[in-house]
Amino acid sequence: MKIAFVINQTHKEEASFTTTLLAFRALQRGHDICYIGLADFVYLEEERVAAHARSVAPSPDIKDTKQLLDILRSTAKLRIEMDHIDVMWLRFDPVLDMIGRPWAATMGLQFAQLAQKQNVLVINNPHALIDAENKLYLENFPEEVRPKTMVTRSYEDVLQFFEEQDQHIILKPLKGSGGKNVFMVNKNEVKNLKQIVEVICRDGYLIAQEYLPEAQKGDIRFFPAGWRTCSC
Repeated sequence: MKIAFVINQTHKEEASFTTTLLAFRALQRGHDICYIGLADFVYLEEERVAAHARSVAPSPDIKDTKQLLDILRSTAKLRIEMDHIDVMWLRFDPVLDMIGRPWAATMGLQFAQLAQKQNVLVINNPHALIDAENKLYLENFPEEVRPKTMVTRSYEDVLQFFEEQDQHIILKPLKGSGGKNVFMVNKNEVKNLKQIVEVICRDGYLIAQEYLPEAQKGDIRFFPAGWRTCSC
C-alpha cells in the first residue's frame, strides 16, 4: 500500500514523534509512505485532489526514525494524485497553525473529505474531526460524564460562574491543546481572574468548567477503533 501522512510541515517533524514511528513501521512492513504538508494539496477538477508529496519506498538502509526524517527532508516533492494513495492518515495538529496559518487545518480537512470521494481510506474521519474541532463538542456527551461548563469571552460571565461553583474553577482556551493557558482558579487567585480571562481570550473563546477533586487521581482516556476500545 501507499500510505500518506498529512502533517503540518515536514521540517517541524521530529524523530520521536508518533507519526514518524508510524511511518517507519509502515516502511518496515513493506509499504510505501509519503508526507503531505497542509500547504501541499491541489484541487484539479471534478472533485479530484492531488498533493505535492515527499515519498519514500521501503529500504534496508533506513535503520531508524532519524534516518527516515533525513531522507524525507532531502527528497524533492512530486505531485501525486489521490488515485495513487491507498490510505491517508491525518496526523496534523491544528493548534500549531492557529496563529501563523489559521487557514491550514480547515483546508486539510476539506481536502481530506474530497480524497474520501476518490475512495481513499482517510484516518481519522474528517467529517468527525470538523464536528469536534473544539471543546464545545464535549457538550454533546451525557451530562453525567462531563463537568458543568460555560463558554464565553466575558469576564463578568466568568466571575458569575466562579461564584456559582464555590469559587473553584478551571479556565482554558476553547480550542487548544498541550496544557497551554490552562488555569485552576480558586478564592486565593481571584485577584488575577480578570487578567487570566484576558490572556485566554486573546486567541478566541474560553471554556470555564467546575473543578472536579477526582482529577487529582488522573484521568482515563479511551481510544475507540471501529467501535471497540483498543486502549485507555
